[in-house]
Amino acid sequence: MSWRKHRQPWRRMRPRKRKPLDTRYKELLRQHNPKYIIGIDEVGWGAIAGPIVVSAVMLHVDCDSSVLKDSKKFGSSKAREKVYDVIVKDIAAYVSVETVDAAMIAYLGPGQAIQNALRSVVTDVMSYGTEYNNAVATDCLIVLDGNHGIKECSERHFCFPKADTFVPAVSAASIVAKVRRDNIMRGLSDQYPEYEWFKNKGYGTAQHIRSLREFGVSQEHRTNIAVVANSLSKYGKYEDRRSYEEGS
Repeated sequence: MSWRKHRQPWRRMRPRKRKPLDTRYKELLRQHNPKYIIGIDEVGWGAIAGPIVVSAVMLHVDCDSSVLKDSKKFGSSKAREKVYDVIVKDIAAYVSVETVDAAMIAYLGPGQAIQNALRSVVTDVMSYGTEYNNAVATDCLIVLDGNHGIKECSERHFCFPKADTFVPAVSAASIVAKVRRDNIMRGLSDQYPEYEWFKNKGYGTAQHIRSLREFGVSQEHRTNIAVVANSLSKYGKYEDRRSYEEGS
């Protein structure tokens, strides 16, 4: 007696469609019903010089956020600075900023440096809430831009990629961090005009890389980054070269 084995036809499993990020955020608001949103964002992760700046901005959930958007979507720095003033002076309940300099980034690595700064701004904001408005400490929602949470942090927080495009408090944090860091880089550019940080803000543009070869590596460069470390070994330190040129 013969028999035939019947096989189940192979079918491709359709991936489950995930809800849009902004929809998931709105559901989170309905679930927790917070009075305040604390948005957190950082600027400067990918730079080869200058600090990383982390900002936390506390907004009332019903505040007027019509002027807020992703810090990268402003047409000019002046427009961004104008909204920065509105955030700090008018709509934010509290603003906390932590700056990690290049030496600390090189020592700890950018990941650990950012984690330390994140814990610092969260502690600062929550301390403010406990001291001045206890409702903040118990009835707020912390939202971060990106996929990675805050390690060793007991406070409830949620991560959303591209949160700066649909969470007003995170948009505000991105604007504050961007304006603060740009101002720092303009100030450092006065000390080190050769690198044109007023223009490239410390990122690894072609002009910036050429300047490393021509002038060496400054104290504001991150020596944990390969292109900077290689330039340091080949072309030396900016400060040493300047001292030699001035003494000769």
